[in-house]
Amino acid sequence: MAKMAIMLSMLSIFPSLSFSAPIEVSLWRHLANEKEVDASLAAIKRFNQSQKQWLIVPDFIPEPAYNQVLIEAARAEVLPCIIDIDQPLVPNFAWNDVIRPLDGIIDRNLLNSINASGKGTYQKHVYSVGQFDVSLALFTRKSLLNKVGARIPTLDHPWNKNELMDVIRLIKATGEYDYPFDMRPHDKTEWITYAWAPLMLSWGADLIDRDNYTQVDGVLNSPEAVEFGR
Repeated sequence: MAKMAIMLSMLSIFPSLSFSAPIEVSLWRHLANEKEVDASLAAIKRFNQSQKQWLIVPDFIPEPAYNQVLIEAARAEVLPCIIDIDQPLVPNFAWNDVIRPLDGIIDRNLLNSINASGKGTYQKHVYSVGQFDVSLALFTRKSLLNKVGARIPTLDHPWNKNELMDVIRLIKATGEYDYPFDMRPHDKTEWITYAWAPLMLSWGADLIDRDNYTQVDGVLNSPEAVEFGR
């Protein structure tokens, strides 16, 4: 499942005029890992150097507080021109009318060239485009699996649920690890839906009624979902 750091444009369409000094365009971004921040700063630098009409001015906000800062800024109507958020939050921000669609702002040919997973959509409108596309994977040491006598999974013959649970129990039983399987449950950001949804779906569960996308009762608390949670 892909995750994107999303650049959401709320720029108005300004008339093409000449100015003695560039117009400053505010941008907020959450402080993520160093490589992502460096990539963002490099992109901003390239854009600022490519023309003289606009000047992107970034402001970096600590990640744990970032989403709440955006929500409060939206309520106070003091959001910047551009915000960076993660893909799972895009529909909620669009539903709350916090962000505007990118129709007419991004060239249609460019928009069509972007992978579907790189576009955040709501009610058939594109509200975001992705700066990064990231994949999730579970990993461990082969030597540890050999030590506990676990079968090495392959793409053609992956572990099933029972095998995964058995491996976790065997690793726990060695006494060498307090937590044999780290799913970062302490992370209360969009991480839970981003990281856990693929596992939950493979359990036969789901997050929402996909016939109407408005109800969760009977879906999020289905027997399969409860089994996954346990």
